[in-house]
Amino acid sequence: MNKTLKHFFLLTLSTGLLLTGCKKEEGCTDELATNYDADAEEDDDSCEYDTTPPVDPCNFGDYCFSRDGETTVSFGGQTTRLNQLSEITSYMKTANNGEVVSAAQLREMFSNNNGTGSTFFSDDANDASKQLKSKTFVTFQADYESLMDDMQVASESTATGSNGTAGVVVSTTNSSKQYLFNANGFEHTQLIEKGLMGDCFYYQAMDGYIAGVLAQSYGNEILEGKNYTENEHKFDEAFGYSGIPTDITTWI
Repeated sequence: MNKTLKHFFLLTLSTGLLLTGCKKEEGCTDELATNYDADAEEDDDSCEYDTTPPVDPCNFGDYCFSRDGETTVSFGGQTTRLNQLSEITSYMKTANNGEVVSAAQLREMFSNNNGTGSTFFSDDANDASKQLKSKTFVTFQADYESLMDDMQVASESTATGSNGTAGVVVSTTNSSKQYLFNANGFEHTQLIEKGLMGDCFYYQAMDGYIAGVLAQSYGNEILEGKNYTENEHKFDEAFGYSGIPTDITTWI
């Protein structure tokens, strides 16, 4: 083999090896495709996609909104607090039957700060991260605790309630019903339950959430790890405090 032919052969061989070594692996490089190839360096137009539309999780008549086949609605914290107030109310009503109500128990249920998540009687209300006190308008938090203290004093009375005397009073219109009043005629159950509906639920819904939604204070970008925007979430949390059934057909 002459020298020129030998050089040509070596050049051809090395060029082929170089081209072979530089050849990129082809495949589907679109991560959204069903056949995405993580090792592919060059797209070969082989990508395939799932064209089946996502199933809408929302039923007609529900308070429900969805994105990409998943609901965007989440207000579990509000539902938990509604359940907590319901249990507080049930406990207070035992005083109507002559039971002594513990102010310490009421305060604990109000603040739910024992860290065990077992302050309440049901799983629907037990959540160590949720409480009513911190969500109640701060000016009135101490007032509710004072009412709880006064309720215990009134429930300890063995006298029949009357003007100037704390105790249980039988309804004049329905003898099967009776209610605990303090010496000034205050019915603690009503004051605490209805008061917290306003100073906690309404206050949080309107001043805490809806006001911000109307003022466009929240973002419209989908939050990391969630399927909703901050604006959507705040509106839904406000709805959650209303206690309205999510199945609209049950209340229209």
